[in-house]
Amino acid sequence: MDHAELGRLIRQLREDRGWSVRALAARSGVNPGTVSHAERGSTDRGLSRDSADALDRALGADGRILDGWHALPRARHAATAEPDLLPPAPWPVVGRREVLAAAEAALAEPAPVRSATVVITGPGGIGKTTAAAHAAHRVRRQVQGALWADLRGWDDSSGPRPLDSVLRSWCRALGAPESALAGDLDELIETWRRLGAGRRLVVVADNARPEQIQPLIPSRPDSLLLVTSRDRTTADGALHIDLPPLAEGEATELLAVRTGWPPLVVGPLVRPCGGMPLALVTAARDATAHWTQETVITMAHDLDAADELTPVDRATRQSYAQLSAEQQRVWRHCALIGGVLSEGQAAALAGTDRRTVRRNLAALVDACLLDRVPGGVDYLDPHREFARREGQRVDSQQERDAVLERGLTWLLHGLTAAAPHIAGRDDTPQDLTPLPDGVEPPAVHNYEQALAWSQAHWTYPAPVHAALERGWTRLAWQLVAAGTSGSYVIKPLVSWDRAAAEVLASVADLDTEGAAWCHHARGLAAGDAGDVDRAVRHLLLGLELRRELGERHRRDVGWSAFNAARWQLVLGADDDAIDPLITEGLAAHEAVGWTAGIMLGTSLRGALAARRGDWETAAEIYNEAQQHAPDVPDPAITVWTATALAESWLHIDPPRPDDAFQLAREADAHARDTDLVWGRISALVVMARAVPEQAADHLRLAAELAGTIGDPREADLRDELERVSRS
Repeated sequence: MDHAELGRLIRQLREDRGWSVRALAARSGVNPGTVSHAERGSTDRGLSRDSADALDRALGADGRILDGWHALPRARHAATAEPDLLPPAPWPVVGRREVLAAAEAALAEPAPVRSATVVITGPGGIGKTTAAAHAAHRVRRQVQGALWADLRGWDDSSGPRPLDSVLRSWCRALGAPESALAGDLDELIETWRRLGAGRRLVVVADNARPEQIQPLIPSRPDSLLLVTSRDRTTADGALHIDLPPLAEGEATELLAVRTGWPPLVVGPLVRPCGGMPLALVTAARDATAHWTQETVITMAHDLDAADELTPVDRATRQSYAQLSAEQQRVWRHCALIGGVLSEGQAAALAGTDRRTVRRNLAALVDACLLDRVPGGVDYLDPHREFARREGQRVDSQQERDAVLERGLTWLLHGLTAAAPHIAGRDDTPQDLTPLPDGVEPPAVHNYEQALAWSQAHWTYPAPVHAALERGWTRLAWQLVAAGTSGSYVIKPLVSWDRAAAEVLASVADLDTEGAAWCHHARGLAAGDAGDVDRAVRHLLLGLELRRELGERHRRDVGWSAFNAARWQLVLGADDDAIDPLITEGLAAHEAVGWTAGIMLGTSLRGALAARRGDWETAAEIYNEAQQHAPDVPDPAITVWTATALAESWLHIDPPRPDDAFQLAREADAHARDTDLVWGRISALVVMARAVPEQAADHLRLAAELAGTIGDPREADLRDELERVSRS
């Protein structure tokens, strides 16, 4: 059979199935250009055996295409012909532009002494081999030969490929006679370096371990070595490129091209594949072989529920098997809690000291089973799921529960330690669930540390849900309570509200203190979302429950009373409903010497006077409250009071706009320094009204900030901005 006959066979089989060239390429994984050349019987872009086999299987040719390929006439190349051991060019390649850019840059500016080495790292299934093959094919015309070898660094069946086997293959491709290939490894390395010095090469060492790299570096300085590895310690002095999972848009594009289906159809398959190209390609192949466009959602559900059968899981197990028993245990245990994993949290979960866990985390990062991110390390989603399944298989339920208890109580104590620095007051539950023996509490010493710590470890409502699943009711509601301060500053309150709601709905016999905290949390969250009726309802329920708890909880009674009064004020309730709440809160906080509460209660009295239009009295009361500011580190209270006092100065006779602007500007600066966005919005509004010439700028910024946090004032601010802009 010649090339023309083989081409006619491929075209006939394709047309019998009603497929286009691109559809056949998608189903076989062969580049569409290669398919087109093969069908035309072209000999200038030869069909490789792997491509012939892939087309044979995709077309159901029962070996006819592969037999025809073996029967093709072979040209005898001289020993001096350019060697080309590259596999077929991958198709399609989505993203990964950084790899191609690195390869092109290395060849454009050769190293003065030794070949440039680009190491592409990442876990199994991330697309390292495809990226390397794509880059090698793209730069092929700039060199005088291309060599490739799979070093099988993580092959748990056959083990790493011997280097003498690799070097014999490469030297043979470069024209070395068999007599020159009979020596030991040192002699082969010498032969390889001598032959490599005569050609500019692109060399790919796929799936390599660190110890395999050095002997394979080409001797000619303007050559290029591309390495793929699951070990981030590979090759000192090399340019390292760590591949991340594909972004959602890239993953959708890959699925759409491989299936030939619209992006909206393949969209449900993206999330279960976790951005891993191997999983995406496998899903695309399975979708076109066994599913239809109408049943893709069912397929996506099956992928979510699948056990360890995927190619990505098999690749992950190869890397996992190379770890020590201690590293495996740490990796399994740390996966039980989601989010970014700090060193302290990892030590708590693993039940070990920070020095030991630091060493284990470094090994897991080097093995591409964890990634370094701001605040610590993190899992790829497929790796976290694998680690959790492995934990269910290997670890007892008792051991997994102990791990989770250590992690959740560590989180509780961290949130409690951070709260006073964030809020400037200790608004946390009493009688915390104690830390298990051997667990070091988180160290938080200032506002910056507290804010960073809370941002890194905020994963609500997952921790609360995990505690409830195991019947740890007290721990669950204490996690809700400990999140009070952090939720106001670092996150939208919807996740915190969901956690509180889950506790109230899940525990029929919830103790009084826990129910009070959950209603308090739900009230604060509802008020922030603009649902004032629900806010007042929950806050009054929480206050009633806290009254039942007795003297030890007077501090909490005061906070509940003040917050209920605040939202009653917003709701428009009568003074007769609000004033008793303020009186109760002031009495509670005066009894325990809580200056922040006294300042807040006094300011609420000022707000009542302002609502009646008695601005002179309001200004006097706000000014009285403002005198406590030096002793109150809580930015929420000090910013609100300062802004309210500034607002009152705009309404007294005579008005004091300059003083109002200056005080509001100071409040804005304080709110900005403490990340109190809602406080900035209020201060900016007062600044806009104090200096009308600058109103548009201040209102515009206030509206933008309101949009970033979903503040219900955004619409009114934009309306006011429009009126100001027209005038």
